[in-house]
Amino acid sequence: MDDREDRQGRLYYFRVPDNWSKEEKLDFLSENDLKTIKWRRLRPNSKHTWLVSETEAEFESHLPIGDKNAKHKESNESIFQLFH
Repeated sequence: MDDREDRQGRLYYFRVPDNWSKEEKLDFLSENDLKTIKWRRLRPNSKHTWLVSETEAEFESHLPIGDKNAKHKESNESIFQLFH
């Protein structure tokens, strides 16, 4: 771990079943010691996103909110074309 990574913090992830309700998720957290959950550390990819591999491909198919390339041409390649 380098100094920069330490300053930026770390993000850990644990996936529960998609069909769990909010109550089931809260129950899971209250019934388990957070230190014993098998957390997975997430690291940003080359685009500086924190997506997990299971959702990364799906995310790539979405229309971007902003794109510097779309800023200079009239197209529907992003939602916003004016930004700083």
